[in-house]
Amino acid sequence: DADLSQLQLSPGTWYWRVLALDDSGGVLQSSAVSRFSWGPHPLLKAPSRFFTETGTEFNLLEENSDPSVAWEKVPGAEGYEVSIYAATRGPASSSLSLSRAPIVRERSRDPRLSIANLEPGRYFWVVRAIDRLDRRGQAAAARSFSVTAGALLQAPESLTPEVK
Repeated sequence: DADLSQLQLSPGTWYWRVLALDDSGGVLQSSAVSRFSWGPHPLLKAPSRFFTETGTEFNLLEENSDPSVAWEKVPGAEGYEVSIYAATRGPASSSLSLSRAPIVRERSRDPRLSIANLEPGRYFWVVRAIDRLDRRGQAAAARSFSVTAGALLQAPESLTPEVK
């Protein structure tokens, strides 16, 4: 058993070979050069393809299911972490931004998550793959969606000018 901590290698790609030497230090035989990588395992990449488009609207009155977000699987992912943020407006700002803390943070083994009990409003969602070491990978860019309770009803048309 070799104690690799004594090698004091910096992270990167390293090359090695084995030499068989004679008593005077001359090379008798040499193996082919091989390589290995040393250092922490890289974090998983963010999902790159999404099935819930940014700006999707979920109408709670017309749909029989909770709003859901979906994305393509990330190779090597054991699961995913999805964070939902409420959209907020800053003072004197017309642009929307994410709330400071997520209002929902859930894990899913599948590349899809349904979100229950969301009030009508604008939201952003961010997904990260989780690796076999339970490390969160790179975050995908925030994507927006909205939840509505249907279109506003039109005011009734007055048939007569008098109220009865």
